[in-house]
Amino acid sequence: MTEQLENQSIKQKMMAFAVSPDSVSAMFQILKDCMDGGPLIGATEYETLVNAVKFDVQAEMFRRVVDRVEYIRQGGLHEIK
Repeated sequence: MTEQLENQSIKQKMMAFAVSPDSVSAMFQILKDCMDGGPLIGATEYETLVNAVKFDVQAEMFRRVVDRVEYIRQGGLHEIK
């Protein structure tokens, strides 16, 4: 019972966060600040490949966060019972 209440509380907090323009804007700024803004082209082909993989991983993570926030905003956490 307690675990169910904790899960419900977490869901409520995620929903409140996702619909708050200030919270979402701050989160995206934090994500942007954490992303490596280094050059794509490295000194060697290997460095360029490593940089491309890093950018790809960062972009995928950013996309997943955006998708999840939108899912929550659209009511995706509401369970039908």
